[in-house]
Formats: sequence, structure tokens, C-alpha cells
Amino acid sequence: MPDVPTDDSPQNEDEQPGREEAPRRGSRLGATLFAQNVQRMQNTLNSPDLTAAVWRAADSRRATNPTWIQQMRANIEQVDRIAAGYPLQKFSTLASAAAEWDKASSSLRQLVSELSIPRLTAWAEAVGLLGYPPNWPDDIFIREVKELADDEGIPLCWVPRAEVIDVLRKAEPGRRRNILLKHRAEVLDDCDQALNAVTAPELSDYATAARKVVAALRDGHDEPAQAFAMNVVDSTLRGTLFASVPQNRFYKPMVTQIEASRDCVMADFRQSAALWPLLRVFDTFHPDKGDPVPSLANRHATAHTVARVQYTPVNALIATMLATSVVREVQEPLITQQFGELPAEVWCPSEPRRHL
Repeated sequence: MPDVPTDDSPQNEDEQPGREEAPRRGSRLGATLFAQNVQRMQNTLNSPDLTAAVWRAADSRRATNPTWIQQMRANIEQVDRIAAGYPLQKFSTLASAAAEWDKASSSLRQLVSELSIPRLTAWAEAVGLLGYPPNWPDDIFIREVKELADDEGIPLCWVPRAEVIDVLRKAEPGRRRNILLKHRAEVLDDCDQALNAVTAPELSDYATAARKVVAALRDGHDEPAQAFAMNVVDSTLRGTLFASVPQNRFYKPMVTQIEASRDCVMADFRQSAALWPLLRVFDTFHPDKGDPVPSLANRHATAHTVARVQYTPVNALIATMLATSVVREVQEPLITQQFGELPAEVWCPSEPRRHL
């Protein structure tokens, strides 16, 4: 694993209130970060390179449909306008949001199809306009994802499979941890599958370590797996998503950023949701002040105790799921960056650029 400065002491009381019973969080979804996504979309739609490509596509259509350019421009502007009205908070489920967005973005997908530019198509697929975790049931409610994350730190992004999520979200809170243990074999298979998809060279150390966590859990080494899994989570966060956070006082600003990320838009939803369980797993714990060892999966209690109430089979499984989810999620921005900037050669720059 990459070397990072350590800050493994329990956090101060003012950094995050400790709690065994999680309160219902009321943070909004959709507002502050939305403008950034709209701006990215507008920059793409208004770029001269895209304009030039549209003109080339139009050349083959002009004979049969002289107004095609005007129609396409109107469609693009419609997508631009509609985008500004689609904060995620307007929808109870991602499925309902996806249905509306599919209708709104149909003209943009048509444009991509008309252009027939492989790299543009790859960019559209990689960036995506809706961050929908692929392992989620279509009818899952956002509040259900928040409940499982807030109550018990159970991650749902990338793992586990939809069938297990379905059982978890419909179960009473007191039964969820037993449900995870019942489906332990399937969950570990899901972890392996998710980690096998992590191919970015920058993440090789993290992914390799996470695979070792899964292997240790399969072999029945629950306690070592739990400890290593928490280290994988911590190290991955420090080395990737939160690399800019001061390493000597890491947890308070990290938690603050995760809390703020709940005020997100569709395009940022999946990454935000992948981090929600950390708000439970990174609850403060102060053994020097006599805090009782928590029974729920907790990074600080894992690092600073060997208590049986903390080192349990279900906590080891949750820690393994979280390590998998975080490492797998971190790859997504790397994929997006790969296609975020379209090189000039894609657009045949020898052709003059014209404006719609």
C-alpha cells in the first residue's frame, strides 16, 4: 500500500458526535453541486469541435432534411434548459429520475448516434448523465440507501447484488446484519467481481489489498480481514478522493465533505452514496475517555481495540464490502477523466469550423 501520514488516533468530540443509534439525516439532495455539472454539459454542447462535427453530419442529411441543423440545435438547447431543472431531490427513486432524464436527453443521444464518432460515444457512455449504481434494483428509494448507510454503515454501491439489496431494504433494522451473514458467500463473490473491474494502474495497490481482504474472509480469518479492510478504506480515501485533505487532521474535514456531498445532483449521486456509510463507520470513539466499544463496524474501534463486540463476522463482512465499494468507486472518476477532454484529431481539424 502507498505510504501515507497516519492519523489513527480517535477523533476529538467536536469533530463528529459519537452515536450508537444513528439519527435520521435530513441533508438535501440537489443544489450546490448542480451548477458545476450543468456548466460541464454546456461547455460540451457549445464547443466549436462539437459544432464542426454536427456540420459534417449535417452534410449527409441536408438533401433529405434541409432543416435538420435547426432542429438539432433546438434539441440541444432543450437539453441544456431541462438540465437546469433536474436536481435529484425532485425524485423519490433513481428509476423515476432516469425515466424523465431519458426523455429529456433523447435528442442528445440521437446527436451522438448521428455523429458516429467512437470517441464521442465512449465519452458519452463514460461520463453518463445519471450516476445510477448498476447493482441497484430499479425501484429502490433513496431514503432506503440512506437508512442502511446511516443506521449500520452498510454500503450498497457496486456491492452487493440487487437480490441481496432487495432483501436488506425490506427487512427490519434488527435483521439486516443477519441477512448479510446469510448471504455471505454471494456478497464475497460480488466483491471479487467488483474488484476485478478495477484496472486503473493508479489503483493497483488498493485493489490488490482489497482482494486479499476478500480472500482472508473466505478463509475464515475474520478479525485480520476486518482490520485490513479498514486500513484499505482509510488508505484509499487518503490517497485518492481526499488526497488534498491535511493528513495529520484528516477525519473532520473528510466527514464534513461527505456530509456536504449529500447536497448533490444526479451525476454525482453514486459517488456521494458510496461514501455515506463512512459517516457511520468513522463515528468518534475515545477509549481514553471511557467510551464503550461500539458493536457496529467502526474504523477507530477496529484500530484501537481487540474487543469481541467490535471484531465480529458481520462487521468484518461490512468492512470488506466498504473497502470494495470505495476502491471500485474511485476508478469511475479516472474513467471519466480519460474521456473528458476530446483531442483535436477526433474532429478532423483540417475542416473549417462553422457556427450553428
